[in-house]
Amino acid sequence: MKNWSFGTNCFHHSGGVLLEEAPWYIFAIREGSLWVCEHIPSIPLPRIPMKDSDGEDTTLRDCFGELNQLWHFYVDMPLYGWADSKVKTTWVETGYDAARELFLKGNEEHFREDEEIAEELNNEEETE
Repeated sequence: MKNWSFGTNCFHHSGGVLLEEAPWYIFAIREGSLWVCEHIPSIPLPRIPMKDSDGEDTTLRDCFGELNQLWHFYVDMPLYGWADSKVKTTWVETGYDAARELFLKGNEEHFREDEEIAEELNNEEETE
């Protein structure tokens, strides 16, 4: 399976096209992992005593906070990382103007937001 996307950075005036190639199930695992992570509720963890990575006394809640954070750290990140390592990626640099010309239609909001952010950053640099 192939997945095409584009990326731009108006501030640095860069852009390009990304091609990702992998078996369909790798994309399904990667996207499924993200979907589950985004939908795990923010349930506070119990104050079960434990040791942190430095051997100090702490509680499960103090260390991880909520269920979604624990899931993200121990399930989502390793699973997504494994699946992502199986994806072959190819980046083709096009420059910002070429990417804007190729992908503007249907992505007007993306480019408007990108250009607003770049303008704000340029204004901040000028005032410093």
